[in-house]
Amino acid sequence: MNAKQNVMEAQAKIVDELAAYEDLIATLYTEFSQLVTGMKEFWTGMAREEKMHASMLRSMHKLLEQGHIFFGIGRFDHELLQELNGHVRSEINNAQDREVNRIYALSVALKIETSLVESRFYEITTSDAPQFKIIAERLCDDTCRHQKTLQAMVVAGK
Repeated sequence: MNAKQNVMEAQAKIVDELAAYEDLIATLYTEFSQLVTGMKEFWTGMAREEKMHASMLRSMHKLLEQGHIFFGIGRFDHELLQELNGHVRSEINNAQDREVNRIYALSVALKIETSLVESRFYEITTSDAPQFKIIAERLCDDTCRHQKTLQAMVVAGK
């Protein structure tokens, strides 16, 4: 196996782990939609967008298969992604084991979305594939919008 193939396989694993992270966030938001009174539509919409993010990330496999590579993606190693996944899994378990109120759910979601924004994944990672820029910009815009919406709701106490 050549070096480029090794890089592409490693990058595919990172993409899969990032997509799994988005899926976990969607699962958490789905839990919140069932548990937080009066916010079913909000959390269902958030979960739907996270599922879409996972799908967009998985679409990056096509770019890899076409021979494109991503630059900067390696800073998101397996251990970091496992840590992020573990945190969300813990929150899913917490949500299932206790009564979840609006502020708690909003605060947890804000922390998750802020960690995504602060990781700057969608800004730092680049590619020689023009399509990647479209995907990255959409993911970045959506995540920033989620963060701002959640911040406003926390501040307003909603």
